[in-house]
Amino acid sequence: NTYPVEGVPYHILVYPTPAKDHLTVEHPVILNASIHLYNCLGELVRFCEADGHKSVLELTNLPPSMYFLHFAGSDGYIKVMKFIKK
Repeated sequence: NTYPVEGVPYHILVYPTPAKDHLTVEHPVILNASIHLYNCLGELVRFCEADGHKSVLELTNLPPSMYFLHFAGSDGYIKVMKFIKK
Protein backbone atom coordinates (compact mmCIF):
# COMPACT_ATOMS: atom_id res chain seq x y z
CA ASN A 1 0.00 0.00 0.00
CA THR A 2 1.33 3.43 -0.86
CA TYR A 3 0.21 6.98 -0.21
CA PRO A 4 1.94 10.02 -1.72
CA VAL A 5 2.75 12.93 0.61
CA GLU A 6 4.56 15.92 -0.89
CA GLY A 7 5.72 13.73 -3.77
CA VAL A 8 7.13 11.00 -1.53
CA PRO A 9 5.28 7.65 -1.40
CA TYR A 10 4.71 6.13 2.04
CA HIS A 11 4.76 2.34 1.96
CA ILE A 12 2.66 0.56 4.57
CA LEU A 13 2.79 -3.24 4.66
CA VAL A 14 0.43 -5.24 6.90
CA TYR A 15 0.83 -9.00 7.36
CA PRO A 16 -0.14 -11.79 7.79
CA THR A 17 -3.62 -11.45 6.38
CA PRO A 18 -5.71 -13.06 7.59
CA ALA A 19 -4.04 -12.72 11.00
CA LYS A 20 -4.23 -15.07 13.96
CA ASP A 21 -2.02 -14.20 16.97
CA HIS A 22 -0.32 -11.01 15.83
CA LEU A 23 -0.28 -8.41 13.07
CA THR A 24 2.93 -6.84 11.79
CA VAL A 25 2.87 -3.33 10.33
CA GLU A 26 5.94 -2.19 8.40
CA HIS A 27 5.95 1.56 7.90
CA PRO A 28 8.26 4.51 7.31
CA VAL A 29 9.76 6.22 10.33
CA ILE A 30 7.34 9.10 10.99
CA LEU A 31 7.68 11.29 14.06
CA ASN A 32 4.82 10.75 16.54
CA ALA A 33 3.05 8.15 14.39
CA SER A 34 0.42 5.93 15.98
CA ILE A 35 -1.54 2.80 15.14
CA HIS A 36 -5.17 2.39 16.23
CA LEU A 37 -7.07 -0.86 15.79
CA TYR A 38 -10.89 -0.69 15.68
CA ASN A 39 -13.48 -3.46 15.61
CA CYS A 40 -16.52 -3.49 13.29
CA LEU A 41 -18.50 -1.41 15.80
CA GLY A 42 -15.90 1.36 15.67
CA GLU A 43 -14.60 0.60 19.16
CA LEU A 44 -10.88 1.09 19.80
CA VAL A 45 -9.43 -2.32 20.76
CA ARG A 46 -5.66 -1.69 20.45
CA PHE A 47 -3.33 1.30 20.32
CA CYS A 48 0.42 1.63 19.97
CA GLU A 49 3.02 4.22 19.10
CA ALA A 50 4.67 3.41 15.77
CA ASP A 51 8.34 3.48 16.79
CA GLY A 52 11.02 2.63 14.26
CA HIS A 53 9.86 1.04 11.02
CA LYS A 54 8.02 -2.06 12.28
CA SER A 55 5.24 -2.49 14.83
CA VAL A 56 3.67 -5.74 16.03
CA LEU A 57 0.16 -5.80 17.48
CA GLU A 58 -0.88 -8.67 19.74
CA LEU A 59 -4.24 -10.15 18.67
CA THR A 60 -4.61 -13.29 20.79
CA ASN A 61 -7.36 -11.86 23.05
CA LEU A 62 -9.45 -10.50 20.17
CA PRO A 63 -12.36 -12.52 18.74
CA PRO A 64 -12.33 -13.55 15.08
CA SER A 65 -13.75 -10.70 13.00
CA MET A 66 -12.92 -7.94 10.54
CA TYR A 67 -10.90 -5.03 11.99
CA PHE A 68 -9.74 -1.62 10.79
CA LEU A 69 -6.18 -0.43 11.28
CA HIS A 70 -5.61 3.35 11.29
CA PHE A 71 -2.00 4.44 10.80
CA ALA A 72 -1.60 8.16 11.55
CA GLY A 73 1.40 10.49 11.52
CA SER A 74 1.78 13.93 13.06
CA ASP A 75 2.31 15.28 9.53
CA GLY A 76 -1.36 14.63 8.71
CA TYR A 77 -0.75 11.32 6.93
CA ILE A 78 -3.54 8.81 7.57
CA LYS A 79 -3.92 5.34 6.10
CA VAL A 80 -6.84 3.04 6.92
CA MET A 81 -6.64 -0.67 6.12
CA LYS A 82 -8.98 -3.54 6.94
CA PHE A 83 -7.95 -7.07 7.81
CA ILE A 84 -9.47 -10.33 9.04
CA LYS A 85 -8.53 -11.92 12.36
CA LYS A 86 -9.04 -15.70 12.37
